[in-house]
Amino acid sequence: MNKDKSSDTERLKAILEAYGTDEDKWSTADKTALEAARTQSPSLDELYKSEKQLDDFLAENINTPSAPSYLMGAILQDAEAVLTQQGSNIRQLFQSFFKASPGLILAACLGIYLGVASPNLWLPSYDVNLDELSVSDTVLDWEFDNGNL
Repeated sequence: MNKDKSSDTERLKAILEAYGTDEDKWSTADKTALEAARTQSPSLDELYKSEKQLDDFLAENINTPSAPSYLMGAILQDAEAVLTQQGSNIRQLFQSFFKASPGLILAACLGIYLGVASPNLWLPSYDVNLDELSVSDTVLDWEFDNGNL
């Protein structure tokens, strides 16, 4: 039970820090839980008072800028232009893909043909033998084995 109270208090603290003391932003269940928890938890009451001071300070000193009246109409016109243009952008993407698809198909077929027709393109058809010099320890040993020394 104590763990539930502490978790509920922590949740209320998080909500209080996020939304402040404006009770219009809180749900009704959280409002009643906050009122009950403030009487039982002095730390929550202190947090509420400090958040109330911060909210009051911000309300007094921070002026929210007001937008010009024509701004909403301009935004709506731009949004309409973007929405009508978005369909044509997707259509242009598909059209450009279909214009390039014959070349892509030809390149794929050519690659498959070259792969099948020339299997020894990367590997030589003859066996690679190491010469005696590359297998011997030193040039001196090779000369000695050949009878030159």
